[in-house]
Amino acid sequence: MFEYTPTQDTDAQLRLPTNLERLSAAAVDACKFGPGFVRPAYEHFCFSRLPGFFEHTLLGSTERGNLPQAVTSTVGRFDHIIFVFVDAFGWQTFERFRDSAAFLREVDRNGVVLKTTSQFPSTTAAHVTTAFTGLAAYEHEICGFDYFEPGIGRMIRPLRFAFSDESPDSLGTAGYTPADVLPQSLMIPRLVNNDVMLRFFGPKAFFPSSFNSCYAPNETLKGFDSFSHGIEQARFIVGGNPQKSYQSVYIETYDSTCHKWGFEADQSDQAARDILRALERFLQWSGLPRTLLVVSADHGHISDIQGGGIPINKVVPDITTMLKRDVRGSPIRFSGGLRHLCLHPRPECEQHLLGLLRERLAGAATVMTVPELEHAGLLGPGKVKESFVSRLGTIGILPHAGYSVYWDEAPRFAYGDRSHHGGASAQEMETPLLLLPLG
Repeated sequence: MFEYTPTQDTDAQLRLPTNLERLSAAAVDACKFGPGFVRPAYEHFCFSRLPGFFEHTLLGSTERGNLPQAVTSTVGRFDHIIFVFVDAFGWQTFERFRDSAAFLREVDRNGVVLKTTSQFPSTTAAHVTTAFTGLAAYEHEICGFDYFEPGIGRMIRPLRFAFSDESPDSLGTAGYTPADVLPQSLMIPRLVNNDVMLRFFGPKAFFPSSFNSCYAPNETLKGFDSFSHGIEQARFIVGGNPQKSYQSVYIETYDSTCHKWGFEADQSDQAARDILRALERFLQWSGLPRTLLVVSADHGHISDIQGGGIPINKVVPDITTMLKRDVRGSPIRFSGGLRHLCLHPRPECEQHLLGLLRERLAGAATVMTVPELEHAGLLGPGKVKESFVSRLGTIGILPHAGYSVYWDEAPRFAYGDRSHHGGASAQEMETPLLLLPLG
C-alpha cells in the first residue's frame, strides 16, 4: 500500500550552510504519503530525537539518536536546558500565531525554528513516556491512552496507572507496580550520574503521579497551580544554581481546551495566547547564563466534520465475536484511540474483519495491516517488535481528515470531544521545535 523509503544522505545534506528551518521543512515534507498522512521523521527531525539532543547539549555525547549535526553544531553546548513541553502546540498552531506573538517573533530573530514530526501514535502518552525514558515510541511501546497490556492480560491506561475500565491507580490496588507495566528510563539515570540537577514541573493533578514517580524522585516532581508559576520556578532554579540542570515544564491547558471547544475555537486561541504571553514574560528575565530554552509539542489537533465520528462497534455490530479475549474472557476492544484505532482480531477472523472494515470505512479511513503500517514507516525505522504488535494489535484504522473512528461504550469509551489527535494527518503529526539561547 504505502512504502517507507528513508531519506538518503540526509545528514550530509544538512551540513550545508543553509537555512535550518527550510531544510527541516523539506525533510518533513518528504515524509508525506497516502491521503494526507505524514510518517514520523525518526531518522532526523522527530520528537524521539529530543532526549539525545538534550544529553548531547548538556554532556557532549549521547548514545541515542540526536538532531542532525547542522543543528547541534549551530546551537552548541549549554549548562542548563529548560524544556517547555506544550501539549498539542502543533505546527499549524505555531504558524497561526507566528507573526502576532512577541515570543515567537523573538525566536525568529534570535533562535532556531525547526519543523519536526510527532511519533506514531501522535498521543501524549507516547511522548511523555519518551520525554521521561529517552526511548522512542517504537522502543517503549506505550501506544495510546488505552492499550492492551499482554503482561497483565487487560487493557490499561498507563498515565493513570489504571485498568481502562476502572479508576486511576487501580493497577496499584490490584498489586501491580509501575515497573510491571512501564519501560525503564535510560536518559534520567545518565543525567543523574553526570551530576545534572533535575526538575519536572507540571499541573498538580499529575505531578507527582504513579506514572512519573516511576522515573524521577518525588522531590524533583513539582506540581504547579498555573503554568506561569512553573516557568518562573524554572528560571529561579537556573539563576541560583552553579550545577548543570535539566528542567521540563509540561503545559496541558491548550490540549484540554482544544479537546473541549475545538482546534479553531476562540477559547482555544485564547489558551494559546496565554501560554505565549507567559513565555514572553519569561524572556523579560533573560540573560540566564549558559541556558537553552526549548519549546516543542507532542502533536497537533484536527477537528471532525459534523457527523464525522464513526462508532466501530455499530459499523460492524458483531465485531466482538471476532476479537481476542482478555484474561477475564472479555473482548479486547481496541488499542489506541479514535484517531488511531487498532484492533486485536482472532487470527481466523482477521481477513474477514479487514475486508468488512475496508468496505464500510471507505472514504473515511485507511485500514492497514501491521506489515502495511511497518512499510509506511509508522512503526519505527526497523523491523517492528512482536511485543509492540502484541500491544498495538494487527489491524490499524487511520481516519482521514475530518473523521474519527471510536469504540462506543459509555462511560469509559465514548465520542464527545470537538477535536482530536493520535493519527497520522499532517495537522496531528507536524510540530515546531524552537531553540532559543537565553544567555
